[in-house]
Amino acid sequence: MASKDHGLTPIELSSFCSEIALMLGAGMPLYAGMEALEKTYEDDAHAALYRGVSETLTQTGSLRDALEVRADGRGNGTLIVAHGIGIDKSPADARRTPKVQITENIIKFGPVKHNAPQQQRTFTLTNTGDGELIVRAVETGGKVATTLTPGQRIPAGSSFTAKATLDPGRQEYGVVTDFVTIITNDPTRPMRRLRATAIVED
Repeated sequence: MASKDHGLTPIELSSFCSEIALMLGAGMPLYAGMEALEKTYEDDAHAALYRGVSETLTQTGSLRDALEVRADGRGNGTLIVAHGIGIDKSPADARRTPKVQITENIIKFGPVKHNAPQQQRTFTLTNTGDGELIVRAVETGGKVATTLTPGQRIPAGSSFTAKATLDPGRQEYGVVTDFVTIITNDPTRPMRRLRATAIVED
């Protein structure tokens, strides 16, 4: 978040960062700290900023933003990029929580011809916990597609089998690697990353 976008002066930005640092240092989760700041400064001129950051922290999946370093109103092209993964808040009832198990850590397509049709492999998510498992986000690097989508619900004790698809004709020759990142409401291990591999031949 660049200060120019939100109208924060350097002093205001420094104060904002200091308050966040104090809350994190005290062991308060970031989302709880932002909710507290949003309520404290609800009548402040920058209330929309606090509200926007607070709402962002409820998102799941990859979160990315950048801070531009500026002096006397001018930037030198230096960006500080922040990247994180948004997950669910801690569940109120820790006795009824989901737990995800995935059959494959690596999706192996093996050697495939460049002119071959689309290749498919499967992987299965099993909910071994006591609460409903919900898929919050699914992300890939763009080389592999999957039928697993955000919002997929898996009851306790049940499974869901998804397909992963690779189109050899859209890939470069040689070793192809991609990742399928899955975010769920599993409080113990909310992010799982599967690696997909193939060797595209002539």
